[in-house]
Amino acid sequence: MGNCWLCPGLQSRRQFYPSTTKVGRGWLSLLNSQFQDEGCPLEERRRMKVKLKKVYYCDFCGKRSLKSLAKHERYCTGNPNRECRLCGRKNLIPLIEKYRGTYEIVQKTLKGWTGPTDFVEWKGVKVTIEDIEADVDGCPNCTLAILRCAFEIPARYEFNYDYKEALKEWWEKEKEGL
Repeated sequence: MGNCWLCPGLQSRRQFYPSTTKVGRGWLSLLNSQFQDEGCPLEERRRMKVKLKKVYYCDFCGKRSLKSLAKHERYCTGNPNRECRLCGRKNLIPLIEKYRGTYEIVQKTLKGWTGPTDFVEWKGVKVTIEDIEADVDGCPNCTLAILRCAFEIPARYEFNYDYKEALKEWWEKEKEGL
């Protein structure tokens, strides 16, 4: 007969720990300490289970899933050769290459700052979000894809692009057009 009240020899929790009928922290810690007994058949159930699972990762954005991400990768805004679900555009590579050479990231140390900071220096005319939207006919998914693929993180913040608002406006225009 084991020391655990769940083992066949004991009939109730009251026999195991007679001072309480409620499950409390003290009772649980005592119960857990009793599982260390070699004779307890529930010791096997308490051991950690280890399962190996395949995890799939998107090559473009790092999203992970236990299911295949083939569909996600086809439409991912981090994929320069993506298919757009809104406008149907299939190739953004020429537009991405057009915008990649328009800026340079420069490190500067400002007075009073502890170290160098990244700044964007535009080569020629500064690119605006309106320029990008005009090239993709106002599609918010394609605009976001160009921002993610063509501009490094410090340059992306120069645009203050609100994807959710742009998508909402896109759908309002689509509903009016029907």
